[in-house]
Amino acid sequence: LMSGRLAIYPDEDARIPIAHVEPGECIGEISIIDDEAVSASVQALEPSHLLVTNAAHLWELMAEEPAVALNLMHILADRMRRNSVAMLESYRQQAQLNSIATMDAVTGLHNRRWLNDMFLRQIDRCARAGLPSSLAIADIDHFKSVNELYGHQAGDRVLAQVARVMLKALRPSDLVARYGGEEFALLLPETSLEAAVAALERLRLAIGQSQASIAQRTTVRVSVSIGIVQWREGWSLEALIQAAERALYAAQQAGRELMFPAGTVR
Repeated sequence: LMSGRLAIYPDEDARIPIAHVEPGECIGEISIIDDEAVSASVQALEPSHLLVTNAAHLWELMAEEPAVALNLMHILADRMRRNSVAMLESYRQQAQLNSIATMDAVTGLHNRRWLNDMFLRQIDRCARAGLPSSLAIADIDHFKSVNELYGHQAGDRVLAQVARVMLKALRPSDLVARYGGEEFALLLPETSLEAAVAALERLRLAIGQSQASIAQRTTVRVSVSIGIVQWREGWSLEALIQAAERALYAAQQAGRELMFPAGTVR
C-alpha cells in the first residue's frame, strides 16, 4: 500500500474489520505463496494507491534478490504473531463469557447451568469407581421476610453470606451452586449418606451461628433447612435432585431449621 488505508474483513458480509492496512504494509502475500483463493475481503477506507505485482514476478524477484524473500518472511512472521495475539485475546474473551454465563452474580457461586454439567460429571466419575456421592438442597428459612422487611439488596447480602459460609465449611472437592432463589445445591462426591449428614449438619450449624450484615449497624441471623439424598444406580441427576427436594420439603414441613436425609422421607 503506497498511500491511503485499507480494512480487512473475514468475508464480504462482515461489518467489523479484523485488521487495517497502513502505508508500507502489504496484502495478498499468503495467496501468492500457497496459490489459493483469497481468504478475506479488503476494502479501501479512503482513496488509496497500491503497487500491484503478480505471483510469477514476485517469485522471480525473490530468486534474484534474497533480501526480497527475507523481507517477505519478516512480513509473514509479523502477520502470524498478530494473528496469534488476536486468537489468544479471542480465547480469553470467550473464556470470560463462559465464566459469566455459568456464574451467579449475587453469590459468586456457579449457577444451575454449570450444575447440570459438573454435578453429572462427578456423579458419573464416582459411579465408575464404585464410590458413593450425595446431593443436598439447602433452602434459607423465611427468606421472603428478609426481602419484605429490609429490601432485596439486604436479601442479596444474606445470600452472599450463606454462600461464603458454605464455601468455607465444605471441602474443596465438594461442589456448590445456587440452584435458584434462596436454594443452593451441594454435591459431596465420594461421600455416603451418613457422612454427608454429619458434614451438612456442621454446615447448618455454622450458617445459623453466622451473621449477615444487611445495613450499617444492622445484622441478621438466618437458618437453613436441608434435604439430603445419596445417589442410587440408575438415577438421573433430575431424579437425584427431586429426591433431595422431597427431603427438603419434609424438613420445612416439620418446622424448618432442620435437616432430613431422603431415607427418612416416605
